[in-house]
Amino acid sequence: MSKISPKKRNLTRIPSSSAAPQRPTGSSVSSALRTPSGSINSAASLAPASSSLPAQAPRRTNQSFELSPQAKAIVQTDARYVEGMACAGSGKTTVLVHRVAHLMAKRQVPASAILVLSFSNATVSEVRLRFTRFEGEEARENAPAANGIDPVDLQSVTVKTAHAFARQVTRSISGSRNLPSLLKPAEIVEFMTRAATTARKSLGKDRTIAAERRLQFLAWLKSLTASDLKAAHALFDFGTATDQSIKKLVKLERFAPQFGPYRLALQLLRLAYQAIKLEHRKIDYTDMLVDARTALGARDGTTALHDIKYIVVDECQDSSLAQLQLIAALARRPGVELMVLGDQQQSIFRYAGAAAAGHALSELLPGVVSMPLSRSYRVPQTVATATTAMLRHGGLVDVPTMTGRPGGSKPALAHSADLARQLAAVANDVQARLAEGVAASDIVILARVKSTLREVGAALLARGIDTDMRGTVQNTEHALQVLRLVHLVELHEAAQPLTLRALRQRLRRGLAVKASGQQWTDALQHLHRAGRGSSLEGRYIRCAAIYLRLMGGVRADADRRADVNRWAPLCRDHQTADEMRQALASIADSPRVTLSSIHKAKGGEWKHVFIVGVADGQMPNYLSRGKDALIEEQSLLHVAMTRASETVRLYCAPVQHARSRQKFDRLSQFLDHPEVLRHFDIEDRR
Repeated sequence: MSKISPKKRNLTRIPSSSAAPQRPTGSSVSSALRTPSGSINSAASLAPASSSLPAQAPRRTNQSFELSPQAKAIVQTDARYVEGMACAGSGKTTVLVHRVAHLMAKRQVPASAILVLSFSNATVSEVRLRFTRFEGEEARENAPAANGIDPVDLQSVTVKTAHAFARQVTRSISGSRNLPSLLKPAEIVEFMTRAATTARKSLGKDRTIAAERRLQFLAWLKSLTASDLKAAHALFDFGTATDQSIKKLVKLERFAPQFGPYRLALQLLRLAYQAIKLEHRKIDYTDMLVDARTALGARDGTTALHDIKYIVVDECQDSSLAQLQLIAALARRPGVELMVLGDQQQSIFRYAGAAAAGHALSELLPGVVSMPLSRSYRVPQTVATATTAMLRHGGLVDVPTMTGRPGGSKPALAHSADLARQLAAVANDVQARLAEGVAASDIVILARVKSTLREVGAALLARGIDTDMRGTVQNTEHALQVLRLVHLVELHEAAQPLTLRALRQRLRRGLAVKASGQQWTDALQHLHRAGRGSSLEGRYIRCAAIYLRLMGGVRADADRRADVNRWAPLCRDHQTADEMRQALASIADSPRVTLSSIHKAKGGEWKHVFIVGVADGQMPNYLSRGKDALIEEQSLLHVAMTRASETVRLYCAPVQHARSRQKFDRLSQFLDHPEVLRHFDIEDRR
């Protein structure tokens, strides 16, 4: 018997604090940068430090430390415009913290004169946490002894996203608090739908376009679905971020197949959308940046901006051109110094117009000095060599050599005959690690899409291993509600009457269920049939369907459906609802292995990394078109592999993809080459 709607299952839970170890902080931040002395590479070079210098793995101690030569050069530089080119695990954010501390302690720069910008709210929180830990531990004990940095009040430094600061700039210069509000996702679809209607009306009156083409454009505008409108909005946002016209955008490989033939209709759609935003005083995220840059150019004025003399930007590789333009406009002000830190090989937001897609800071500011952080203190050399070979394969980008810490085993690439055997292989390997004494919090399972992770999570749960999906919310209450129904069915099978009253009372002990009288009656009838000749798993699945219908429908809430479905395989090991409840409680209290999409995993670190789904079509994703999209997908695989401090395992199996009606049965084009595969241990798990 199949589970409820198996095509679309979602898995969510509030991650436990131990589920996703972050980059070493506090005392471990210092040790992550500890390295023997050596020569500093030239500022313009991206070559790593000499491989004869033994790199030290991060050690979580509270001993004094010394910044690496490359890191110290960046922290202490007097250059006005600096671009720090890091690699994964090189301590980029640690260098940022020490740079700010150096400015305050050595150059006597007040906190009010320093601005730190980062890509997202999550990375802003991480920087603030590093500042707090530096003050509480390193600045008090380690830094004075090793680097001559006195304790400083880092928490007084302004740390914001570029968008939040852009909003502040616009408000400060305009002197108005009544600024346009930000569009919500639902409003974007609503406004785009209205814009499509307006564009059709305008097109119908336009006699400068041949009748046949006009009818083609009208039909296209009328056929646009919510998904199409979101894609069109992404094109508009990309155009604003990269300062490109519709004419240029529709020629790009990522947009040409969907929008290429409809340039004129798309231009009308964009004009209508902008007019509707203006009418309702609404803006997009990219509009925030453009408005701030415009305000700076129109009138500088006497504002708090005059206090800012030092700007430090983290995760610069993910900045759009609009963000870089705003940063450059701020940096051009007299007496302002700028340092940006990033890793071009980890640019995984090109689809949103990230600057790595062909734009560099040096194009906007003169005399930018490039300084490397080319040695990783997390990634083993074997993994660094493998991922470098993978990035260089195909010649999509120029990739500097990445030097990892000595030792480590080769990444393993396991081939399976089908999806079921692949899931079994992953579950076996995770189970083996746990049996060896590895902590669940030291393991992460990564995939390109969540659907793959849900399948892995179900396979692990069937073996009694619970998981956390990173960045989502999850609980067991829905499963407990279903088990209450299963218990009623079991009582009925034992000759106890199953009544409507008993059904209502049993469910209303937990979550509030809002259902009509007829729905309750229908539920009772289905319950009478739910236990006929079935196992506990069969009873659970049937009761799950009844419960979801009472809660508004099987497809009404994807998260609720996923919470219910994920427990079904575990029922195979038990006979009754009471046994299953006890098992559920036991598993829910046990340590959990982390599941994460690769995008969500960026910035995280684990000892053991399992990457599931590296067939061509999964990685790169079958929708990825054009060079930029392929570079982004390649960077995703690089990000996944470099989350590991000890081992990496990749899994490939033929997959029948329902949505695209394709079979992905070949190894990823990023890996399928002798010069790449020689850096992997190949396992036949067929």
